[in-house]
Amino acid sequence: MFSKRYQLFVAVVMFAAGLGMAVFLSRGGPEPSPPSTTVSGKPVPTQGEGLAATVPPQLPSPVAFEGPDGKDVTLDDFKGKWVIVNFWATWCPPCIQEMPAFKRMLDGLGPDAPKFVAISIDAMGRAAAEPFATAKGWTHVQAYADPRSDLYRTFQSPGVPLTVLIDPDGREVARRLGPAKWDGDLAVGQIKRLMAGEML
Repeated sequence: MFSKRYQLFVAVVMFAAGLGMAVFLSRGGPEPSPPSTTVSGKPVPTQGEGLAATVPPQLPSPVAFEGPDGKDVTLDDFKGKWVIVNFWATWCPPCIQEMPAFKRMLDGLGPDAPKFVAISIDAMGRAAAEPFATAKGWTHVQAYADPRSDLYRTFQSPGVPLTVLIDPDGREVARRLGPAKWDGDLAVGQIKRLMAGEML
């Protein structure tokens, strides 16, 4: 038979081990890594950074999406001008967070600002996007929609918001996954350089 002192020692050790395991499990394990993707082998910037160049520039898919009037449009319809395409949704907090910064950026660029095409991927399409944008006072957001995410999927992005800069030849030249301070010096400077034909 074991002595009472030994039995007490074993009981204390087992209690301490159980307590330690409970604390570990309550933490839920290690924090998951944030989603990431790449463009031409280069990592797409995350929160707090700017655009990643698409090298070489890529022609987007000609898949149609809904215009503000309900008629089908494609990105080819915007050829001849610089375009900022932003995929967003009413259920996406980061999308909502960054949208006012686009307005300030566009106002700051004035007549040289790219065309802003914010495409909602809400399943209800324009029926969800238009009243939501109106309620938010987003005068720069027209009711473009991709309710089946047909166009959005062609960009092979793991999430929204996804922002893509398209040149006048209709080619993707840069993109960003996640929200950004679009009216900040970094983002505005990058867009100006790209529009001037410079590299990032």
